[in-house]
Amino acid sequence: ASGYRELLGSKLVVGVDVANRFAPELAIACLRFDGVRLPFRDGAFDVVSLVNVLHHVSPARREALLIECARVVAGGPIIVKDHVVHYRGDRIRLLLLDILG
Repeated sequence: ASGYRELLGSKLVVGVDVANRFAPELAIACLRFDGVRLPFRDGAFDVVSLVNVLHHVSPARREALLIECARVVAGGPIIVKDHVVHYRGDRIRLLLLDILG
C-alpha cells in the first residue's frame, strides 16, 4: 500500500474489497464495497488499480466493474494486474493463493 503511495506520488491511497480481508498493518484507509457501486464520488482519484481482482469477478460483471472504476478515476489510468487462467491447474493454484492470502 505504501508502495503505491511512493510509486505514484499519491497523498491518498484507499483499499476496497467486498469482504473485510484487510491486513491490520496496512497504513491506508480500507473500505468495504458492495460489489456494485464504489463508495466514492465521480472523479475522486487520479489512478485506479485492480490487483488480483478480475479473476474473482464473473465475466458477466467485469465490464460493469471497469465502468465503475472509470467513474471514480479523474481521467487517469486504470491499472489492472491479475492472474491468467490457461490450464486446468491454474484455477487450483489461484484458489490456494487466495486461501493463503
